[in-house]
Amino acid sequence: VLICDGPMGTFTEVDANSSTVWKYINPVNNTGIMSQGTTPVQNLVFRCGFYPKTFNGFVGRVLVSGNTIESTNTVTAPCHLTSDVDDNMITEKYHLFPSPAQDVLTITGDFFPNSYVISNLEGKVMISSSSNTIDVSKLAPGMYFCKISTQKAEIFIQKFLKN
Repeated sequence: VLICDGPMGTFTEVDANSSTVWKYINPVNNTGIMSQGTTPVQNLVFRCGFYPKTFNGFVGRVLVSGNTIESTNTVTAPCHLTSDVDDNMITEKYHLFPSPAQDVLTITGDFFPNSYVISNLEGKVMISSSSNTIDVSKLAPGMYFCKISTQKAEIFIQKFLKN
């Protein structure tokens, strides 16, 4: 069982014997990154999710350990993973509306893209299209990502909600 204690900024996994498998305390508060060893305050979190190594969204991705947020140490250094999604891929150059979408998602932007790919949170491709109006009526309610590929081989990603 994965437990998110939002007000305390703590994530805990507990096994069938009620033993703690691991515990993680969010090291970021309302003023920024805390120093290693500081008692956390105002480090609230909204939620957490568990993804096993066999998670479909990891297929074809290289996950490598990164640096710890608060400082490098031998206890927490191996606990961080990063993905190959570049922050530069997240953009405001394109707008998806309405969000939440009911039946049709419309995409507007600065220049004409080659294609759109709608993926669920697991990374599974749900819809591929070259039209800037996409029928999303058959998608289950939830959050999705729209990957926008341009004629200049640029890739941008926007998230949207489906009712």
